Formats: sequence, structure tokens, C-alpha cells
Amino acid sequence: MLWTSAPEDTFSLPAHCATTGPDGETAGGNCLECSRVCEVGAFVRKLFAWQQAAADHFVRLTPREQEVMGRVLDGHPSKNISADLGISQRTVENHRAAIMRKTGTKSLPALARLALAASWNDDKAAA
Repeated sequence: MLWTSAPEDTFSLPAHCATTGPDGETAGGNCLECSRVCEVGAFVRKLFAWQQAAADHFVRLTPREQEVMGRVLDGHPSKNISADLGISQRTVENHRAAIMRKTGTKSLPALARLALAASWNDDKAAA
């Protein structure tokens, strides 16, 4: 799931615990329900930040690099990618090196984890 906006208002405290402090901020009560809501909200905000950081790595890729990366993540070797795209195998390897450099990954499994974290190519999976 790729969030398009921060999930700040996703989790709100139950009405019986939502109180406003002197500084105008909402403060929760001490009940178990409120503490769970606060924990889940903090987890979701952390997950959103992690997803956004992962997605930011892919913004720097050119359209051709994104195309090559999609085929690499689908498991195609450079030789087949070059034949499919009508470019040399060396060019594909240069694109792969640029992808690894721009994303900061050192291996294909790390690239796959980053792409999964960023929900990269989400619309392709939905189709």
C-alpha cells in the first residue's frame, strides 16, 4: 500500500480520553485503549516515513532506468533485457550500475527489499 499523504489523522483517541491540554495539544488518558491507539499511530507514522524514504530513492531514476529495474526485479538477465529493449548488454549493465548507485543498494536482494518497501510499481501489480 502506497500512502499519498501522511497518516496523521488516521488514528484518533477515543472520545472519553481525548482531552486538550493547556498548550492546545490533544493528550490521551491512561486507559489501555488509548495507549494502544497511540502505539499503532506511532508505528504507522514510522512506517510511512520509512516508505517515503524508500520511495525517494526511486525518484532519481530515469524512465529507462526504471524500465530496466522493473525487468531486473522480474528476474530477467541483462542479455534478455538488452534484446527486448534493443540496446547493448553493456548499456543494460551500465543502467543496472546506475540504479544500484542511485538507490544506495549493494545487491539485487537489497534492491528488491527497497522496491517492496517503497511499493514501487504498485500500479503494475494492480493491473
